[in-house]
Amino acid sequence: MNDPLKSGTNFFRRWLASLAIFTIVLAPLLQAGSRQPSPVSQDIRRQPRELTPKVQDDDYSCGFLALSAIYESYGLDPVEYRLRERLGTSVPAIPFVESSTGTLQADLFRVLQQDGFNATPINPKDPVGYRQLTRHLEGGYLSSHGDQYALALISTEQVGGLHWIAFTHFDPESEEVTIGDSLITGLHSKSLPSMVEDNLLRVILLEPALADPYGSYGIAHLRGIGEMALSLPPLLLVIVLLLLIGLVVAGSYLTRKLFRSLRLRFKSSKS
Repeated sequence: MNDPLKSGTNFFRRWLASLAIFTIVLAPLLQAGSRQPSPVSQDIRRQPRELTPKVQDDDYSCGFLALSAIYESYGLDPVEYRLRERLGTSVPAIPFVESSTGTLQADLFRVLQQDGFNATPINPKDPVGYRQLTRHLEGGYLSSHGDQYALALISTEQVGGLHWIAFTHFDPESEEVTIGDSLITGLHSKSLPSMVEDNLLRVILLEPALADPYGSYGIAHLRGIGEMALSLPPLLLVIVLLLLIGLVVAGSYLTRKLFRSLRLRFKSSKS
């Protein structure tokens, strides 16, 4: 006679195994870039020079252009680093859906780790995060080398949604932040409190570190996925989470059914 408790435990274990396999298969879809490290290694300046914004002529390359400008200010050549290919900027995150091109946070965090930058995500709407950002841009939070730069994600109607820009300096007297934006020629300044109130969503503080071209990027990938989720509006985030849960449950069920079918075929072929 079968033990119900044991049968239930075995079923639960098989279901967890199927879920894990399906999740492993699904996770790579949340990144679009090449995982190969940069073919070159260049010395990162401890103190960046003045940033020169890149010009954007499409709807999706803002992340690549903002990071390219930051790389150049730290003495790195974005072309030699194959930055566009490794970020997957021109590759649809969802196959065959051209509107899903752009820079995903999962790719971004991996590339930054490979190339020698610490990436610290913060919520600028939180008072602690706001203070971390201003101190970082003044050179007092992460670094003892003076001003450091940051990537910022804002919402904008100009390119139909989310837009990456670079922060290079904060003036505590005027409370203005200096911005490098691929949609605007040259550097310009805006009130940081006003941006926080209006359209500033997330910020990634950047700090030169040791390059890790062949390291493990699992944690960086998960941090990027978390940043992707946190940049979504609350209602959309709930909808996406429900869809992902449904997809994972359905996929794990189908995976378990497939394993069961293969096992039965294997047994029948041996008998």
